[in-house]
Amino acid sequence: MSIDSGSQHDRTFTVDESQGIFIKDGQPFRYVSGSMHYFRIPDQYWLDRLQKARQGGLNAIQTYIEWSSHQPEPNIYDFGGNLNFSRYFQLAQQADLLVILRLGPFIASERDNMGLPYWLASKNSKMRYRTSDPSYLHYVAEWYDKMLPLIVPYLYENGGPIIMAQIENEYGSFAVIDDKYKIWLRDLIRSYVGPQLLLFTVDGDANYYLSRGTIDDVFPTVDFGPGTQINQSFSIQKLYSYNGPSVNTEYYTGWFDCWGSPHSTNSLDEIVKSFDQMLAANASVNFYMYHGGTSFGFMNGAIGDWGKRFAPMVTSYDYDAPIGEYGQLRPLYFAIKKVIQKYFSNIPTTRQSIDLADVSQMSNKFAIDTIEQAKQSYNHQWQIASGNENKKQPKIINIQVDFLTDIFQLITNQSSEESGPTIKPIESLWPLTFEQLGLRHGFIYYQHVIDFHPSDPILLNITQLHDRALIFINDIYRATLSRMDMIFTAPLNSLQKGDIIGLLVENQGHTCCSLQPELKGIVGNVTLGDRILKKWQQYPLFYNWSSTIDTTLIQSSYMTLDKSNELSEYNCLCPDRTFELYPSFYLGIFNMTEQNGSHDWFLDVRSCARKGVAFLNGHNIGRYWPVMGPQITLYIPKQWFQHDDVNTLLLFEIESERKSCFQVKLTDQHILNGTVPENYLTGENQTFDQQFRPHHR
Repeated sequence: MSIDSGSQHDRTFTVDESQGIFIKDGQPFRYVSGSMHYFRIPDQYWLDRLQKARQGGLNAIQTYIEWSSHQPEPNIYDFGGNLNFSRYFQLAQQADLLVILRLGPFIASERDNMGLPYWLASKNSKMRYRTSDPSYLHYVAEWYDKMLPLIVPYLYENGGPIIMAQIENEYGSFAVIDDKYKIWLRDLIRSYVGPQLLLFTVDGDANYYLSRGTIDDVFPTVDFGPGTQINQSFSIQKLYSYNGPSVNTEYYTGWFDCWGSPHSTNSLDEIVKSFDQMLAANASVNFYMYHGGTSFGFMNGAIGDWGKRFAPMVTSYDYDAPIGEYGQLRPLYFAIKKVIQKYFSNIPTTRQSIDLADVSQMSNKFAIDTIEQAKQSYNHQWQIASGNENKKQPKIINIQVDFLTDIFQLITNQSSEESGPTIKPIESLWPLTFEQLGLRHGFIYYQHVIDFHPSDPILLNITQLHDRALIFINDIYRATLSRMDMIFTAPLNSLQKGDIIGLLVENQGHTCCSLQPELKGIVGNVTLGDRILKKWQQYPLFYNWSSTIDTTLIQSSYMTLDKSNELSEYNCLCPDRTFELYPSFYLGIFNMTEQNGSHDWFLDVRSCARKGVAFLNGHNIGRYWPVMGPQITLYIPKQWFQHDDVNTLLLFEIESERKSCFQVKLTDQHILNGTVPENYLTGENQTFDQQFRPHHR
């Protein structure tokens, strides 16, 4: 069977239930596809990743459409740059790949708020997601009216690459099943795309999930990982597909990482063995993920509804996938291609535009010894060496970052208009949530003046904290509360009437599977002893973290910074830990030569920084938290540097002492498997992880 993407004549794609196969342009067809989400990949790298997928033997790619990214605020839509999925489809077709589309609106995918806009909660905090709740249907219909017309020109019947579109996502795993909603969504999509596009669903490979998730007149598929009983899983699918083709829509190559949990990996041998068995059974398979990419900015999701710890995901979505986070080709990439060659013809054998250096820069788990071996592997010699650490000496660029300002200067009018910006307070009787303040991501500084004589010591309690809070008394750090650690109470001493309680609250990511909106910030009451605290001031720390940081801080310049970045001129050693935390902004200014800017880099802040957010030239490259692990370094695409020009690196360092300056470094080695706290998300929580793995999306 050929694995090419088809001719331009008689463009049809259907299911033949009598034979249990797909029919494409009148011929039997099956696909081997890979999940690659356009919103997780810098658009400058789209073609590179797509071509590597085709070169690896795939004939299709799969992607979600993420509502929250395209409609970040009511009546504001974004389909440009990294969100221009029309261009992504064009490039996929250029790379000779078909497209399998997952329309949502719910996607999960370890994304903030499961891909739904945060502002839905401000419209109706009691809204019931994924049901026929009229308020939910209203906004879904508005969104689809914007999005679906952009999809139609790229349908296969119209000359485009899209052969299938998924309705909802693993609905059979949802707590509440609303058949009226499923039918409404099917009919809404069909009204835009017409009668020919093949619509499908995906659910777990068990009667329980399929009986709840399937929709009349929509093709059902299943998902499962390595080591599954293949024949049993597909037999269950066929009970609901009326002998349709066997399809695994999510075949897991790895898993996501949460802060504090060990880096996830899968067995190459197990992945390849089960994949071989599926192709032998004439199945179509999609690898989840084939290339994971990065959840830049604050777009990581979290686990929070399984009765265990709240667990936010890390910035990287590497997923231990065949194509790694920065485009490197892992041994699994070649092993998958070797299996595909057993069952399909017309597989690409060479492509000059793939840089063989990508092959040599392997993860810590696998490495190909030399470029020459990589070349041989690429020509199907398959001389892959696993388990070899990449021992090459890392390349490093040191950057000095200087103190710019701290949050207390921003909120207390200590600075004048000439010296920098201030954040104006929003007053209320009760603490306001992120959603009430119209804040999608980031941080809020809450402030309250004690108006009574407290006992000594006394307990401060926030039972509904979402998600993490640093407690300050008169700008002095006292304690940390954490939803992750289930710590919501802190003893405080020596408090007096008139003291100022400050709470820096971080939104660590909305959960990626929930029935109702998850509010962020302080959701309930704050008590001091037996008193409920009233009269609050809220200081939202920047409404648009990705674009306003540079203009409000860097251009205002609280201090004159030496652009020469000569580290020897400064005493920038890390001080001994004093526990006097001052959440502060630090700025580094440096030049990137054209030679150094010819490849991607990774930011390593371990020298002095503990937890925070990093920005390069206005790009939010994500959260760092190396003391928690497992992710240590942050990925920075080469296109985000200004070559032979001044670059700005801004850190919002939350949980370390205020320093005049310190060093960070750019390195050419990515570290995703750093040390994590012992027994933090392992041991007693291992059951939680295993329960979440099978059918979470």
